[in-house]
Amino acid sequence: MLFRSNRCPGCGVDLTPIHRVRELPMQQFREAFALARLGKCEEALIYAAAAVALLPGVARARALYAKLLWNCGLHAVSLAEFDRAVQALPADDQLRRDAQQAKSWANRQRWISAALRSVAGVALLACTYMVATLLRPPSNIMLDAPLLVKARVSARSEEHTSELQSRQSI
Repeated sequence: MLFRSNRCPGCGVDLTPIHRVRELPMQQFREAFALARLGKCEEALIYAAAAVALLPGVARARALYAKLLWNCGLHAVSLAEFDRAVQALPADDQLRRDAQQAKSWANRQRWISAALRSVAGVALLACTYMVATLLRPPSNIMLDAPLLVKARVSARSEEHTSELQSRQSI
């Protein structure tokens, strides 16, 4: 094990703060990993995001971040992070399988959503047709004979009344 001095060999200044800053990204990654193993997804996501921001070139941090995003329900963002992680670690078969599984699930969700929207559209049209059919007055009601006779008599009496009124006005 190499001994690392916390003092500058030239001037003797304490270098502990600089060493802590250098170790911070890996501390963030280890903390995110530990919280993820405990099932604390949201808390782990914060540390993983910090690790990715501080270690943009470390593919393992990005892979952990992608998996945490997925587990927290942020699927769209997770798919983009999976792509970046797979590009950075092309030899990692497990990561590639996880990314492919996430993409296929997202595609299935898109198909299901589209199917539900089209089913909802068809159902709306069918309901609209049914309501319009139920509210439309029926056109095939048979009028009974006495009603027709009353209507004819009433129409004749109205004609006769209007004829008398027109004669009286002359």
